[in-house]
Amino acid sequence: AMLGASPITDARDVSLSITLPPSELHAPHVLVPYTFEPGEQGPFKLSVWSSAPFEVSPLSHANEWQHVCVDGAWDASSGGVPNAGNDYWRNPQWELAPTPHVVCLRIILELHPAPAAAEASDVAIGCLLLRGDAGSDSAGGIQLDDVLAQAGFAMAVQVSCNLTLPASTKPRRLLVCTFHPGQQANFQLHLYSDKPLELTALPIGPPCGTGFERAGEPRPESS
Repeated sequence: AMLGASPITDARDVSLSITLPPSELHAPHVLVPYTFEPGEQGPFKLSVWSSAPFEVSPLSHANEWQHVCVDGAWDASSGGVPNAGNDYWRNPQWELAPTPHVVCLRIILELHPAPAAAEASDVAIGCLLLRGDAGSDSAGGIQLDDVLAQAGFAMAVQVSCNLTLPASTKPRRLLVCTFHPGQQANFQLHLYSDKPLELTALPIGPPCGTGFERAGEPRPESS
């Protein structure tokens, strides 16, 4: 989640004052300086002052992080979140190929193009990382222990999550959906990882069953 942002202007310098919550060793806060337009070049200086001791260090070297981006859309037939009664398999899905090594992964799902700044999103969006065989057993439906990670669900332009993927000889599956069925929007799904990943689009089709079989179904959140 974004904790804060400076104004985007053509001035010589911009600044931001913010009170940061505590961070954990495995999930530090990240500073991202950027230009509004892609491809612009030039040196810059980043200065940080704090009331408490801190350390700023480069997150990674050039080309160390991998980026995969896919475009998609939900239409009137999209199935909504995998709650009982929803045809969740009518949503876009991708197979994530087996990862022979541990992978640090950030998943970002965003509406694209984003609504105008003055417009709030009225669509709750989310992305589920599932076991590759989720929904294929004789009982049918996605079980809670099929869900390895979740970004969202929230009425927001963007949702995200960070996770560490254990090494695996089996594929996983990414399911992106709106909370309610039949909502329409275009989106982009981004995967940032410290090792190469391979995604393959899956055809839309029903598994053995539908819906969560246990209590604790996802609920939308307002951002």
